[in-house]
Amino acid sequence: MAAVDLSALLPDELWVRVFSFLDDAATLLDVVPLVCRRWRDLAGCPGSWANVSVIRNVDWFKVPDPDLRVLLHAPGLRCLDLHCTGRTCGDGSNAGRWLEDHWLVSALRRSRAVVRQELRLSGYFWSNLPRSGRRAVAEMVGRSAPLLRRLHVTLSEEDRNEPEPLDCGEDMTDDEIFALLDTLPDPAIPMVEAVLQVKRVEVLHLDTDIDDLNCDADGPFIYQRELSGISLPKLRELVIKGKFGPVPTALISDLLSAAANTLEVVKIGKTIESWSADANLDLPGVVAALSRCTRVRELAADRFCLPAMASLPSLQDLQLHVQCNEKRVESAGFFSECVAACEALAALRRLRLVLDGLDILEDDPDGRFVLRRCKKAFAGFSRRRPAVDASWRVLSEWDDPWQY
Repeated sequence: MAAVDLSALLPDELWVRVFSFLDDAATLLDVVPLVCRRWRDLAGCPGSWANVSVIRNVDWFKVPDPDLRVLLHAPGLRCLDLHCTGRTCGDGSNAGRWLEDHWLVSALRRSRAVVRQELRLSGYFWSNLPRSGRRAVAEMVGRSAPLLRRLHVTLSEEDRNEPEPLDCGEDMTDDEIFALLDTLPDPAIPMVEAVLQVKRVEVLHLDTDIDDLNCDADGPFIYQRELSGISLPKLRELVIKGKFGPVPTALISDLLSAAANTLEVVKIGKTIESWSADANLDLPGVVAALSRCTRVRELAADRFCLPAMASLPSLQDLQLHVQCNEKRVESAGFFSECVAACEALAALRRLRLVLDGLDILEDDPDGRFVLRRCKKAFAGFSRRRPAVDASWRVLSEWDDPWQY
């Protein structure tokens, strides 16, 4: 009786399912394709790579490196996590030099991988990545949008597309040229366009790389309400942090509104309230959007979010950042106001208060007065709410207020 190849009886979908349990990229690249032509074709399906991840500190990449080969040839990945520390390489060269003209950047540009679960690039890695590498990552996010569940990337003001060339006739007056300039759209940021497509994301971390929000009403902002009106029906965790300055409030309110019915964890930073009152910032819009997120149980935000807390019945874990102003006596009132608002939160189980801006405490009478008032207010809270795990700290110059 002739031998029967039972593997030929299995459909392609089942073989892809079998291969998806492999987490060794070398097996999928070098072993499976050698069995037969059919297996070679199936090993090239993104679904076969559903359990393969690349998680690396790129400071220690070497040539040849197996993970670089995976980036170049893998049709799909479960997780892509690239980060760097900026430390010096073993040969004494600067680790950041690889970002200028390096095989890793080339691999990102040439990669056609689809990331199925998580894509994470650290802020330091992103800030040193050339524009071509950032655009390649934005394209990868776009390809992976239907599948991605966790996304952590940076929105950088430097990543704007080049503006369209201005077609000016030789006989045009200056007024006509300025009128034509007003009709041109602001150049888009590829990563913002990519985030527009990520509809099934569950955890979204966005860092914003902005040196200055440009408070001039005529100046361009990094964010032009591109995400206004979108829906993120599965988003449960949203983290937005600014690297050099505050996050555009329009971006915060639009993302909060996009997932108001599902958000459970919200972390907003860097401080916004330290900017001038006449800046182009819509703080009431953020408060209104946060008030609709009634399922939030963990919140880290600035003091300006206090009015929204009465609308958050499930809030259990709270971290508030209190920015002191030049009138430090008034700053003590800010702290007391936060403590009083927290007492009204029935479900609160953990409280962290951060006092920022008291640079000189020992030799400044106002600073010592603020500390005494804060201690008194906090002691009263501890007596009235002993079941709450509560603490507060004064932020030093180099501390990160949003080190969760």
